[in-house]
Amino acid sequence: MRSTDLYSTVLRQIFDTLCRSHPPASGVDSVKFSKLLYEANIQPKLLSIGDAAFLFASNLTSGTSYEMDFDGFTRAMEWLAQQFYSDNGANLSKSKPGIQHAMWKWRRGENAPDHLQESLRRLCFETLVQLPCLASTWHEIMESWRLERKRELLREYARKYCAATRLRASWVGFVAWRIYLRRRQRMKEERQAATTLQSLVRRRKPYLEYQRVRRVVIRTQRRVHARSELRRLRVERGIFIERMWLRLVKWTHRHLWLLGAWKRLNALVLRFSL
Repeated sequence: MRSTDLYSTVLRQIFDTLCRSHPPASGVDSVKFSKLLYEANIQPKLLSIGDAAFLFASNLTSGTSYEMDFDGFTRAMEWLAQQFYSDNGANLSKSKPGIQHAMWKWRRGENAPDHLQESLRRLCFETLVQLPCLASTWHEIMESWRLERKRELLREYARKYCAATRLRASWVGFVAWRIYLRRRQRMKEERQAATTLQSLVRRRKPYLEYQRVRRVVIRTQRRVHARSELRRLRVERGIFIERMWLRLVKWTHRHLWLLGAWKRLNALVLRFSL
């Protein structure tokens, strides 16, 4: 179940049932809230009467002093889940000391959303689901889960059946295609062999002469290309040597000028120091 379903299905159902109970109202008063905690076996096992009253007073609707709206009811349930049903919470057999101080320190945004939702799920499915007002909702949820599981199984079976059918058709087509390719390749090789034999028989001498001329032409072309490449490398080498010589001359002039400037500076320093 998603986190939105917990609020819209479970908590909203409990809140609407409490609002419709006698006397009907748009919110939940302290008596209905205490009755809910007593039916859920939270009060007085986990929460004392005074702590329950303080929890109710801390989540009252702004502008009223005796009713709690759905947001306040949700905050109260989240606080109970975080305090008593979290993984790092205390033992459920006794309430935590200093619960009013913990209520003042607790803020809804400071708790990790994943941990809060997990604690809220534990509260709903371990305690609140046993309430009489959630019997029909629980049966609807279980029935929807069963139907969804059946749909998943049917979809999985359909996917497997379609996959098996496609695999079998693909395999049959693959085998037929491989047989066709092998036969075509064999016929092609036979035709090529016959053509090659005929060519060797009919034009063996012209072919050999052609190969000899071709080899001579290739060697000549390679020699010409090698000579042109050698000339290009020689030209590039000359350009490189000339460029390096110019750079060396400039570097020498520069350093000689710097050395002269350094000597003149030292002479001035010695003159002024004396």
